[in-house]
Amino acid sequence: MLILFLNSIYNLNPAVMKKLNRITIVGIFLFIASLAFSQSPKKYCEAGEKFEKAGSLTEALDSYSKAIAMDSTYAKAYGLRALCHEKLGKNTEAIADYVKGARFNPNDKTLFYNCGKLLVELKRLEEADQMFRKALQIDGTYVEAIAAEIKVLHQLKNFDYGLNVTQYGINSKMSAVNYYNHAVMHDSLNHLNEAEKYYNSAKEQDSKFMPAYIALAIVNLKQNKADEAMKNCEIVLAKFPNNMDALYARSLVNAAKKNLQNAVNDITRVILSDTTNARALKQRAAFYEQMMQPTSAITDYAQAIKLNGNDLDA
Repeated sequence: MLILFLNSIYNLNPAVMKKLNRITIVGIFLFIASLAFSQSPKKYCEAGEKFEKAGSLTEALDSYSKAIAMDSTYAKAYGLRALCHEKLGKNTEAIADYVKGARFNPNDKTLFYNCGKLLVELKRLEEADQMFRKALQIDGTYVEAIAAEIKVLHQLKNFDYGLNVTQYGINSKMSAVNYYNHAVMHDSLNHLNEAEKYYNSAKEQDSKFMPAYIALAIVNLKQNKADEAMKNCEIVLAKFPNNMDALYARSLVNAAKKNLQNAVNDITRVILSDTTNARALKQRAAFYEQMMQPTSAITDYAQAIKLNGNDLDA
């Protein structure tokens, strides 16, 4: 169309051409060029975002694809298309786009983080770990990435690196949650004194943060500090009588203090709240064994096996 228009100008007779001064002709050329090249990757992305807001995901996806077709290195378009793929439930395609976007903009932490989240959903934990690490290399205070990486590292049992990640969290903000996460990593590595220290720090930061009391009670038990463990359980249960984690912990403390009937009473409350809790059934079976009640122990072990197959450690 542009060529036809230009030909029409050149085919004008000389008299008409004289009436068109140089400025006018330049103006026409600029106008035609602006029409011919009015669309750009950025504008396609803007159009795609409008389609998304209107709920037209297929049209949005098409707009982002056109942006990429115009500029295959446009990282933003890959990121937007990845998010659109997510909304359409196409996680594999979304991951591919996040990876491409990160290749062209390796300083965009959200591309790595979003990719990591999807990899977790697909149980590709080692790959997710790498993505979260890259996000944290860009920003060591990236709260969402820290939290996500901690969960992945727990599943991978990579507690040594977990100490580094949770220290990032503390450096970012000295909050109860960050101290607690750091303590959990020490706890998992059996660094009991360090775990105790950081669980206490979590309590000091927020006296209402109950998970720190419960976890500290378990550490106290490992340190043969049953009385301190009991105090921490009672603090939680005084405020939340039906806190199942606290009841479970107190059952262990009661058993350590040779109050086996009280231990059974506490663990039974946990089981009644969730009859599919195989861990609690296995624990009650162990208490029954100590109480010389083999029939009850066998019944609970059998139920635990039924729930978890033959893996009583699950």
